[in-house]
Amino acid sequence: MAHDKKKWDAIVVGSGMGGMTAAAALSKMGHKVLLLEQYTTLGGLTHSFSREGFSWDVGIHYLGCVAPDDRERGMIDWLAHTPMDFEPMGAVYDNLHLGDAPPIALSRPFEAQERDLKDRFPDEGEAIEAWIAALREGIDTMYTLASTRAMPEFVGDMMDWWNSRAIDKWCKRTIQEVADSITDNPELANVLMAQWGDHGGRPHKVSFGIHSIVCGGYLRSG
Repeated sequence: MAHDKKKWDAIVVGSGMGGMTAAAALSKMGHKVLLLEQYTTLGGLTHSFSREGFSWDVGIHYLGCVAPDDRERGMIDWLAHTPMDFEPMGAVYDNLHLGDAPPIALSRPFEAQERDLKDRFPDEGEAIEAWIAALREGIDTMYTLASTRAMPEFVGDMMDWWNSRAIDKWCKRTIQEVADSITDNPELANVLMAQWGDHGGRPHKVSFGIHSIVCGGYLRSG
C-alpha cells in the first residue's frame, strides 16, 4: 500500500511572533505551511500566565503604531485570521520610578512628552528638544533602512549609501552614546534611556535606531 505523505511548501519551527508571522504570511500567499511548536500553547512572547489568582503577561503589554490608519496596524490586520481590536493607551502610557524621585509620567504624543520633561527638568530644555528630534529622525532612518531590505540588492545598497550619514548617526551609535551627546545630566539621561526594557537591549550595547522605533512608536500612536 502506498504511503501518502503530506507535502508542505514550508515548515516553520517555533510559534513565537516571528514564526507565526512568517507562517501566516506564507499561508496568505497561498503556500501550504506546517507550524511546529513543542509547548502546549502557541504565541511565545505573547503568552499570559495565571498563578494563584494572579495574571500577568510575559512581554507584550502595550504596543505603539496600531491605530486604524497606521501601516503596522494594516500589516497586523492582513496577517490576522480575524480582526483584532486594540484599546487606546491614553495620554499617559507609562510611569517611570527611578530611585526615590517622584514618578515621571510618560505622555504622548511627542509634543506632550517634550512638555512634561521640560516641566520636570526646566534647565534642560535644549537637551530635551534634541532628544525628541533624535527620536523622530531615528524612526525615519529605521523605516528607510527597512524599506531597502525589500529592494533588489544593488538598489538597496545604493539607498543605504545615500542615507549613510543618517544611518551612521542614528543606527551605528548606541542609546548611551546619543544620550551622552545630548546631556551631561545623569538623571535626565536615565529618564531618556529608561524604556530600554521594552526592547531588551542595554543602553550601552543597543543601536539608538532600535530604541527610537520602539519607544518613539508609542508617541506616534498607541
